[in-house]
Amino acid sequence: MITDKMKTKLDDTFLWTLYQKYGMVSTDSVQDNMNRALEKEIRERHAKSFEGVCAPQKITPPGKNSKRPLWQTYVLKDGKLTRIQRTDKETFFACLADLYLDNFKEKKTPSLKMFWEQYFSDRTASNVSPRTVSKDVDMWKKYIKDDPFWDQPVDVFSKRDVQRWFDQLLSSKQVRDKEFSTIRMILKALFELAIDQKYINENPASDVQSKRKTKKARGNTDPHRFFTEDEYFQLKDYFWNYFHDSDDSHALAVLFSMGLALRSGELAALRWEDISTINGRTMIYVHRHEVPCYVAIDSNETKRCGFEVVDHCKANSDRWLELDEELLYILDLQKELGHDNSGYIFGNGERMTSRQLSWQYEKACGALGIETRRNHTMRRTVASLLFDHGVNPVYIQHLLGHETLAMTYEYIGRVMPEALDRAKASAVLSRHQKSPKISVA
Repeated sequence: MITDKMKTKLDDTFLWTLYQKYGMVSTDSVQDNMNRALEKEIRERHAKSFEGVCAPQKITPPGKNSKRPLWQTYVLKDGKLTRIQRTDKETFFACLADLYLDNFKEKKTPSLKMFWEQYFSDRTASNVSPRTVSKDVDMWKKYIKDDPFWDQPVDVFSKRDVQRWFDQLLSSKQVRDKEFSTIRMILKALFELAIDQKYINENPASDVQSKRKTKKARGNTDPHRFFTEDEYFQLKDYFWNYFHDSDDSHALAVLFSMGLALRSGELAALRWEDISTINGRTMIYVHRHEVPCYVAIDSNETKRCGFEVVDHCKANSDRWLELDEELLYILDLQKELGHDNSGYIFGNGERMTSRQLSWQYEKACGALGIETRRNHTMRRTVASLLFDHGVNPVYIQHLLGHETLAMTYEYIGRVMPEALDRAKASAVLSRHQKSPKISVA
């Protein structure tokens, strides 16, 4: 059954594997044993070729009383069933051997890295945003792609191995909480692909925990996450003066954002048509968002080519916000500038971008001699100022466009001097009379 052509494709290691697999090691008839082992392997590969496609097609030997005895079966070619017939067994199985030739040598288990292209393809085909895919690629390149640990066959990893790798990663590099979560998500997904293709039976990354400290995000007590109350009003004065000196629409945009705590992308996407009068109140509908635009994203690189506006806000946080007198005054000044901006509210002739907004903060902080912080810091500052002055947290949640109140509380920190808080606390706790002295009989 083994033809000369087949012999050139087989090696001793593979044949020895077949002997072990089917228990046919015998010195009496090596050729017979080899033929039986190969036949069993071909039948097994033939059956597996139909998995997930259709019912397996049987290999049918010639009938006893057939006028034209034929060995026959059906195989998959280009997604279609194609019949194979041969008059003798040797040429029939040799034909199947040629068909499954790539699988004849002992199939090497791929490394985990071999599943990255499929993961990336699935990820980009889903509803995941390009920005999220870009972050996945960054984490892949930074922590996984060049690490020789993941060059090992995918079936050698135990849960302890994967956990140990994470422990070493966290002890040697400053990995943030979000980065840890993304890396874990990628590895779990890659192992799941290996499970789907039957290389492994369980996911060794399923129970990975952060047993060592990750680099935590700055807490609510970190002053770098906020402008102080004094800095807030210094910035406000700076932008008003800057506008009156320059007629720069971007200064008005910052002032508008300081009054509504908008995200940079939301501010850049506001249009005049979003303003309406509802029950005598002037409202603005925040329902667009500027996002990065990518000219190309492949499995090893992402290239950003600017920004574009999408018709929804981050986390579907579309909302109506009421405009007070100062905000209406800012809009009137913007109208007087006469810029078209293609229907967008802010810009000096064309739509302002979130990057231009950040540059305004960088320039102002430098001029005032305060630490450089940007619009996201201003969102936290506005939330904290409102909370310190007794505004209902539920309203602050709506203003910021948060899904949960818990997220809003994470934005609230100290922006007023600590002495004021101590004075308030003392006033609350000491306003009751001292407890009367209790006489003991």
